[in-house]
Amino acid sequence: MRSNPNCPVCNCEATEQINKMMYNGTTPEQVTQVLTFQLAKAEKEFAQWDVEYQRKRDDETLKDTDIAERNRRLEDIKKKEALADIPIEQLRAHEKHAAFKPNQCFKQPELDDGDVLENVNFTQLQPHTMIGEGTSGLVFKSCNLLNCDVPEDATVEKCNNCQKSFCSHLHSEWKFEQECERVCEHVSKHVPELVIGGVVVARDIVDYEDKVVD
Repeated sequence: MRSNPNCPVCNCEATEQINKMMYNGTTPEQVTQVLTFQLAKAEKEFAQWDVEYQRKRDDETLKDTDIAERNRRLEDIKKKEALADIPIEQLRAHEKHAAFKPNQCFKQPELDDGDVLENVNFTQLQPHTMIGEGTSGLVFKSCNLLNCDVPEDATVEKCNNCQKSFCSHLHSEWKFEQECERVCEHVSKHVPELVIGGVVVARDIVDYEDKVVD
């Protein structure tokens, strides 16, 4: 989750629904269309339902459950009105923040001053990779900051700050700038090849492990 105190939509009831739509590539204009359609649909359904409600009221056959249901529907319409009334300018300002994906692994994330980042994976391939360079006031909460260095004024709460040297032999699916040699710094066990009578009867055995570094 990413929030920004300067974003006019963050931390309001709209955030979760709008985030979900924008995360999937919905534009601010399309978001407005969806929210307006949802409001119109709710109002139409209420109008149809309310005919029966009014009949029961006139016949004095209303039940407490009918009254509760009417209040629920009216409250739902009120919430949908609030969402549909969000100015398009606010949605555009929110678009970048809402579309920020929680997995920033092996990327240089685009961060702004004052960003509050929670439960985001920022893992970098190389130890001590700087993220957020040139920004100030960043807050990281429960993030994976493996191999990350952050600006000096950043606040880090309950994050993984480990620095680790990865072995390319253990992570063949990753793109390393330079592949490890067969016998590299990550070797944890090395059994030399077995040669009998000048003939290699068993290749050497090498086990690897990622190394924690300072």
